[in-house]
Amino acid sequence: MDIQQILDILPDAKGNAFTQIEKDNPHSIMKDYANAINEKYKSKLLAKIVDSDLSKSVVNYEFYISAPIGRGYFYKLFETTSSISSPYPLKISFFAKETQFFQCETVEEFNQQLLNIFKSQFTANLLLNLIAQVNLKELDKVF
Repeated sequence: MDIQQILDILPDAKGNAFTQIEKDNPHSIMKDYANAINEKYKSKLLAKIVDSDLSKSVVNYEFYISAPIGRGYFYKLFETTSSISSPYPLKISFFAKETQFFQCETVEEFNQQLLNIFKSQFTANLLLNLIAQVNLKELDKVF
């Protein structure tokens, strides 16, 4: 087999099919939530996704909320674990008062679980309490 024949059998990393794969990737979806938090709470909170473990067969992403209080506060809201060969199924570990685990077989289930996490009272309280602490710290600077 020559190089062109080999190139012809490899999948193309472009086009509509590839764009959909990128769009449905957990990292991409989590990035949308991070961007929304960063836009809504500018200079108060920062959301960030960290690749925590890229082993031979597993991909882990951690979703952090940080606030400029103390020496810098970081809260890991949730993490995902999936196979390197296919993002679904994946497992979500949601670090609320007690850790909750969810299994998502499809991108639709993943989107629904993220919606549940971000609509949860725990997440709302976390975000609002962090913003309140940032605001109080800013007031301390005035005096």
